[in-house]
Amino acid sequence: MTILLEQPLVILFVGAIFVAIAAIVWTQTQQPRAFFAMLACIAAVAGSLLLEHFVVTTAEEVEYRLHEVARALEANDIDRVLTFVSADSTELQAEIRRSLRMVNVKKISIKSNLKIQIGASGKSAEAKFNAVATLVAYGSETVLPRRIVVNYRLEAGQWQVVNYEAFDPRGEHIPKTLRDAM
Repeated sequence: MTILLEQPLVILFVGAIFVAIAAIVWTQTQQPRAFFAMLACIAAVAGSLLLEHFVVTTAEEVEYRLHEVARALEANDIDRVLTFVSADSTELQAEIRRSLRMVNVKKISIKSNLKIQIGASGKSAEAKFNAVATLVAYGSETVLPRRIVVNYRLEAGQWQVVNYEAFDPRGEHIPKTLRDAM
């Protein structure tokens, strides 16, 4: 059921089929009932699209949070990036401080293969995706494609990063520090 609340194209596709069927029936029969059925289908599609727009699912919250992290990284705002990391993840916070002091993040592109899985308790989530980061370090620009797995935990109503792993898109594990990756 959540696919209807996360994918407007599904609503449009299914709705278009029903509207087309109702339109064909109406044009063939000229029955007022068929015309009203077509209008009802159009209203149902419009209502479903409005519902999809205004209802934010847990997966959409996590995705939004992920994009906020990417924007903070692109702004090279260490303090803002750290606001997205769990207070319990002190090693991760230290790693982020070290790494972001060494590089200037020019661009981060999160690819369309993003998959978000919410834990059974609804208090944890995992995001898996490919990303490409363009970094400037030691005077040279580097483009780093990565397969990334980010683990989140819901803390005080906010999805906080508790851990992440980065892999070469071909499947090889990448060291956590940027210094080792460059």
